[in-house]
Amino acid sequence: MDRRDELERAARAALELKNRIYLNDPYLWACEQVYTKDEATQTKLNFPDKPYIKDLFHALDTEQKILVPKSRRMFASWGVSTWVLHQVRFRQYVAAYWQSLQEAKAAYVVDERIKFIEDNLEPLHRRRYEAIKTKSGLVGKLTYPEMDSYVLAIAQGGDQIRSFTPSILVIDECDFQPEAHDALKAALATVEKNSKIILVSTSDGPGKPLGEICTANNLIRFE
Repeated sequence: MDRRDELERAARAALELKNRIYLNDPYLWACEQVYTKDEATQTKLNFPDKPYIKDLFHALDTEQKILVPKSRRMFASWGVSTWVLHQVRFRQYVAAYWQSLQEAKAAYVVDERIKFIEDNLEPLHRRRYEAIKTKSGLVGKLTYPEMDSYVLAIAQGGDQIRSFTPSILVIDECDFQPEAHDALKAALATVEKNSKIILVSTSDGPGKPLGEICTANNLIRFE
């Protein structure tokens, strides 16, 4: 065995060890490997290591039903996108659904955030995927064949959920989806022991899912 073969074997062994660590530590993977971007300037940025994002990842790892109230200055959507990507690329048989008001809005997240993250990992850390585009021209489904896992963009509504049994369902900007109550009701009816429902939204006032859930849990002020 020549020196080059030895170095390649050492590099593969180091990568396998790192991936075993990353499998159970999505936040470490994000901080060490992930780039995001400033969508206004299209500038590539390091994943931010902040206490509230670490807390968000802990909740996503450990809880089954997660509500993420956010402001537009927070990193919530990028954070959840990063965590969802980790699940479909590191774990087998994960069916993740990203639900927005319209399929095109959900596909924007799959294409411009989730796919962006994979495409901007260091080459050694990238994984092979298959991408299917929607009618809008954006990637709406990202599949990792080796894991038999995928993330799929879907439009609002309970009918979209009743057809599937998601491992992960993200209802994005739920307060601005007129059919969010129906989607949440359908999701709760189909959720299984290890499934997760994640609601992410800025507030649109009383009577919407975010306000109702926060009020029911005495969360009326954020500091």
